[in-house]
Amino acid sequence: MQLKNLSFKVLRDTPILILVLLYSYDLLTYLPELFSASIVKIIYYLIIILFYALYIIISQRNGKLSFNTKDLFFQVTLLFCLIYLTRVVYDLYIVDILHKTFTNKFTYIFLFLNSVIIPLITLKIIDYSKISFKKLYIIFTILIVFCLIISFNNVIITGGRFSANTALDPISYGHLGITLFLLGLTFFIYPSKTFIKILNILVMLFGLFSSILANSRSPIVALIGCILFYTFATKRYKILVVSLLAISFFVIYIDKMDTFFQSFGSGFAQRIYLSVTANNVADVTSGRSSIYNIGLEQFLNSPFFGSSFLIQNGIFRGEYVHNLILEAFISVGIFGGLLYIFSILITVKNAYHLIRLNEKYIFVSFLFIQYLIYSMFSRSIISLPLFWLSLFMVNNIYNFEKRNLTSNV
Repeated sequence: MQLKNLSFKVLRDTPILILVLLYSYDLLTYLPELFSASIVKIIYYLIIILFYALYIIISQRNGKLSFNTKDLFFQVTLLFCLIYLTRVVYDLYIVDILHKTFTNKFTYIFLFLNSVIIPLITLKIIDYSKISFKKLYIIFTILIVFCLIISFNNVIITGGRFSANTALDPISYGHLGITLFLLGLTFFIYPSKTFIKILNILVMLFGLFSSILANSRSPIVALIGCILFYTFATKRYKILVVSLLAISFFVIYIDKMDTFFQSFGSGFAQRIYLSVTANNVADVTSGRSSIYNIGLEQFLNSPFFGSSFLIQNGIFRGEYVHNLILEAFISVGIFGGLLYIFSILITVKNAYHLIRLNEKYIFVSFLFIQYLIYSMFSRSIISLPLFWLSLFMVNNIYNFEKRNLTSNV
């Protein structure tokens, strides 16, 4: 009887624990550098894998293991991942390309397996009916607030831009603040009492303030993209109107805003102003246009089979291309790139339907749209685990709801 109760608790509680662990892995970077060491992250991933295995074994024994391989999204994404992984292994161990992101070659493979391949399989097995999304979002909110407060005490200010530590760049710091804002917005949209809405407004303001301190434009672009996506999906224009009023207020009082944030060491207002008035494309893109051009040239030189998952020409040799779509094409060619594009388009469609389907899925869609936009400006396919987490969650939840709808007809 005790064993049966234990099995029930594992099946009930492990799905939400797995999601919390997956989300928290990326948050290790926001803590003091002692917690960001490679050995700590490896141990952390081993713990996640342990829970994966426990959940799968108990689900199998209880006859509750559901794994539908006929899902087209799963097939296409898995095929892309296997082709991309083959490219990484070939580049690192056969060609021995120059790589600057990680010192150890195996780190690339380890991260890809644990942040992409394993979640792809495991998140498809999870029973999403066992998950309280409200509880999940509350846990996420607490974790982010904790990490932002801790990282603020260890913050590094360089040229008016905030980083939590030397291992964390401003763009990541800024996106964490926007994720907190989107959590607050999700709870604000929920029907709730007035004091709860006021609390959520404070959460949103803290997230936005943290993002502005980072002085990075990508998080703000992601926030605008999420609000537009939500407005388009729901046809609720109140949030869009409030956002436009807030932007107008910021523009009107840009001098005072600049003075305010300058007092914290951030030149966000000035940077936004220069971005709008800049005549040079390189200035607007922070020099990314140069690496995009090199990446595009690398793709055109080998369009069918790809050439490398990292830039191998020019001054950016050995670095990632800062755009996941472009990286997909330069690494695995036209076929692999189209597989990746297909996965993205399917997920955008499903994120749209999830927002319309149920309010509890709003943040899941928000997180995907935010990290999709993030992926256009920075990081690589290997080093953006929350992008893959959100992508897999959107599609698996959508398919879960679709199966339930079909079975109830």
